[in-house]
Amino acid sequence: MRALCVVLAATDVVTSKLIVRSSGTFLSGQHRLLTTPSLFYAQATKKLSEAQRLSRADQVNQLAVAIAVKSTTTVTVDEGTLLMGDLMSSLVAGTSKAIRTLSFACEVFGAAALVMDATELINDITVLKSGNVLRRLVLEVSHQQLVDSACASNAATMISSAMQAQSGLSDILWANSSLVPELDNRSVHMLDLKEGIAFLQSIEHGSTEIMTRVIWNAVAGGPERTVLADASRHTMARAKLVDLTNRTIRQASPLYDSILQPAVVTFPTNIAVDLPMMANMEVDVHLQGHSHAPAAKGLWIRSHLFGATLSLRRGSVLDIKNLSSPIQVHLPVHTYCMSAQEQMLFAQQARCVFLGA
Repeated sequence: MRALCVVLAATDVVTSKLIVRSSGTFLSGQHRLLTTPSLFYAQATKKLSEAQRLSRADQVNQLAVAIAVKSTTTVTVDEGTLLMGDLMSSLVAGTSKAIRTLSFACEVFGAAALVMDATELINDITVLKSGNVLRRLVLEVSHQQLVDSACASNAATMISSAMQAQSGLSDILWANSSLVPELDNRSVHMLDLKEGIAFLQSIEHGSTEIMTRVIWNAVAGGPERTVLADASRHTMARAKLVDLTNRTIRQASPLYDSILQPAVVTFPTNIAVDLPMMANMEVDVHLQGHSHAPAAKGLWIRSHLFGATLSLRRGSVLDIKNLSSPIQVHLPVHTYCMSAQEQMLFAQQARCVFLGA
């Protein structure tokens, strides 16, 4: 079972003002020509090119860390944006020039987390590259072993920063905002609909693959495990399917978010009866919540992006369907500072959109 959903509202639900922050650089997807690159920029790109030419993936990772840390105080915003894209492209390229062991994957996640940390320097290309990193290191390679919390935290930080960066062209005040239909989606959000779906699929599938390995050696019925980043939170639990009967699992809001109520997943009382052959099997539950998500033109996000995945212990995702009672998901939404009329309209027009299910 995979489900990735977010509550969206039509543009005319709320009619208060929109506040958009000027990026001070250039539109997503465009590159400004640098007539006189700084010495640091020139040296950094030269060293990266040399490491790539020699197929030294380990050196690329080390350079990415050093350059990312130094560039935040050394280069201009334009150069920094281009440089972060170069760094992430180098990390992606390096994944095809090394044996993709778990230790190598964790090393890349650590480097990528630092590259993505300067969200104001991240453009759409860099965001999409972060999804490529996750897909290549997790989805295309089977790591049949425990993932430690530090590695998982770096992966979560990379995802969190990518989520923050892709929504950064628009500083939407969730409690007091709407978008007019005439606004072009690309002028407000980094990713168009096709790009957003591709990015989310990499994130949803890749996150589950790595986060469920945090509980690789866990005992069924043991405590839930949590991995945190600024704008993302992951909760993992292992249990026998029969023990999920009528069980509720709460997914607290990400650390830096204005929604205080948790998302809630409740499994039906008859899930083991509906799936008798699996009743005593151990399953892994992975919940994920993100403060930001790509928005489709004409529909605007009013909740967290929330994902729930149910898979066999150390195994594949379960194909669960035709239950006599549904698995219920409750998502909190941004409604404070709305008038009674606005809340009524919101309740009538908002809908939950599922991605990657």
